[in-house]
Amino acid sequence: MMMSENPFENQGRIGMVAGETEYSVAPAGNTTIELTLRNQGLEDDIFSLSVGGIPASWISTASPNVNLAPGQEKEIALIIQAPALTETSVGQYPVKIRATSQKIPSQFTEIDIQLTVATLEVQGRIGLLMDSVQFTVAPGSNTTFTLVLINNGLTEDTLRMKIEGISMGWVSTPSPVTKLGPGEQREIPITIQPPRSAESRAGRHAFHIQIISEAAPDQLVEADCTLTIAAFSQFSSELQPPRMEAVQNAQIGIKNEGNVRDTFTITWQSHEDQLAFEVGSVENEQWVFNQAKLQEVRIPEGKAVSTVFRAGLRQRPFIGGKVAYPYSAHIRSSSGETQTHNGEVVDQALVPIWVLPIVLVLCIMMICMAIFFVNWRGDQTANQDATAAAIIAATTTVIAQETQSAQLTAGVPTNTPEPTFTETATVTPSETPTGTATATLTETPSQTPIPSETTTAVPPTVGPTDAPTQAPTEAPTEPPAPSLRGEIIFESTRNGTPALFKLQTWNFTPVMIAGTENATQAEWSPDGGRIAFARNGDIFTMNPDGTNLINLTEGSGSNDRNPTWSPNGAQIAFESDRTGNWEIFSMPAGGGEEPVNLTNNGASDTQPSWFRSGGILGGSEWIAFTTDRDGNQEVYAMKSNGDQPRNLSNNGASDSQPAAASSGGTILFTSNRDGNQEIYSVFEDGSGLVNLTRNSANDSLSTWSRDGDWIAFTTNRDGNSEIYVMDKNGNNLYNATHNSAEDYSWTWR
Repeated sequence: MMMSENPFENQGRIGMVAGETEYSVAPAGNTTIELTLRNQGLEDDIFSLSVGGIPASWISTASPNVNLAPGQEKEIALIIQAPALTETSVGQYPVKIRATSQKIPSQFTEIDIQLTVATLEVQGRIGLLMDSVQFTVAPGSNTTFTLVLINNGLTEDTLRMKIEGISMGWVSTPSPVTKLGPGEQREIPITIQPPRSAESRAGRHAFHIQIISEAAPDQLVEADCTLTIAAFSQFSSELQPPRMEAVQNAQIGIKNEGNVRDTFTITWQSHEDQLAFEVGSVENEQWVFNQAKLQEVRIPEGKAVSTVFRAGLRQRPFIGGKVAYPYSAHIRSSSGETQTHNGEVVDQALVPIWVLPIVLVLCIMMICMAIFFVNWRGDQTANQDATAAAIIAATTTVIAQETQSAQLTAGVPTNTPEPTFTETATVTPSETPTGTATATLTETPSQTPIPSETTTAVPPTVGPTDAPTQAPTEAPTEPPAPSLRGEIIFESTRNGTPALFKLQTWNFTPVMIAGTENATQAEWSPDGGRIAFARNGDIFTMNPDGTNLINLTEGSGSNDRNPTWSPNGAQIAFESDRTGNWEIFSMPAGGGEEPVNLTNNGASDTQPSWFRSGGILGGSEWIAFTTDRDGNQEVYAMKSNGDQPRNLSNNGASDSQPAAASSGGTILFTSNRDGNQEIYSVFEDGSGLVNLTRNSANDSLSTWSRDGDWIAFTTNRDGNSEIYVMDKNGNNLYNATHNSAEDYSWTWR
């Protein structure tokens, strides 16, 4: 230890110096203060050491009492052990060390040092002390640490704190601005509380604390810190639909609400293993189902994924009706949390029960027909026998009469030859048997001709009757409601705020779907279990009753609109301006992956409509859409991966709003080529153009019914926007909404 030549010269009987005037120690750490003690008296003495300014429990030394001869020096080590943060706080502590003579207690010497308790110490015009730079917290809980700010300047200053690297929504402090006088210090508590959500990603997060002087902006201090967020597992799930037919697809949706990527295991169970389960996957744009009782799904934090499956009986009974078979689906996370959903599969026997009465009726009919046929043959035979007997009797009578007449004319002959005759009978069977008998008599020899007799039967005639005359009726003022199936979802302002309504086509009664205010462009999923729609620039899906709302494009910062489902329900296509112009994108219906740009064209590509081609375009999945890549709006079609785009409308007018039937064949679209907006239909290859509406009003936004026999569309022919329906040929129009509000857009299932 380096000392001055005589550091004790200004001290009296007792001389004492320390190696440094400032010491630092971290919480729960220790530091050593080295002292040199000298007896400057003329006799032996014992000197006692004491420390003030910090708790005595912090101090330890091997020699609290030092025996020194005159002129003798000795080095003493004082060990300072700072407690953990739970028992102290960071800061600067002024420490006073005293050495006292035991012989003459009034004789003592004191020295001052400064002890800083902190993990981090930054000195300068602005002093910064921190109790730690490494922090750990679990999502949903908090961690608190303390900053000590020191104004080492000569004037009052205002210090401003700034934190970067973590969300400021997690940070709370009494004030980010602290005013200090010269030499003043102040403790600033800071609390960090990350939410219990996927936003609080597990792992180590570096963050940066910066303190800036307002009096001298070039004066600042910085501290680099690390926040470690613990992992947690949490998820939600649903089964849709809970009751399904054996040929119907269902899906289990899982959302990973934890903050780490997790693996979820889905298992299916049925009573006595009656049901076989198949899990679907997409291969070469086609659904492929493989039998499985267990499925593992790996989902990133904050994302949702749907697993498509179907089920049916392993062994169907030979005959019987439809029966609902219960099953359960268990979803288990890697941490062991399990959720269970119960469902039913409706399946039936190989031969439906309703076949039995039909078979019984057919058997009875066959028996009755057999009995009738036997009786009818018997009646026919009897009629034929009676007719033949009548002919023979009539012929015999005629012969006898002729013979008698000849005898009277010629007298009693002695040798008169007997006449001979030939008998012919013709019978034609019918419902009412009639007989025609023809007798031909031949005399050998005969001198007198035999007279013949002919009888002609005249059938009865029925006189003419007057044709019935219908009374004239008045033409109805409105056509009757057609017999339709399914439900139409449309937008309406009838409640004051634009919202989605569900219209039942069997009674045309609209019902508002809860929570759909300002929703637009709704689209049924192919199985009717979910509805996609746009709202406030994002694409959402929900159950038909408005529950289980999922935002698929949250946080994209773009305008996403016009969703359309793939025919198998696995994908959703939509229009977005996220690349700077409007493009068609696709993504999984359950989310979990970044959307894929299908069009990649500098033009504006919008209004997608996904369909499966029936063969004209090659027997695969296609998307019809609107584009201005030819200089005006045209209706195009492309493969579902964006390949082979082709122009279907090919007209200088404005053609838009394509609506393809789910099974392909014919595409509807809106065009003003005849001077106003009309609904047209065209085949997949662009041929067979037909104007379906042929009305001076504006007709737009058409859609197909699920069976492809009817079309719904929006029209202003009644003075406001209404939803009309018509058959696929443009006939049998009917106003389905009948409301003075604005009703528009649609989706029909």
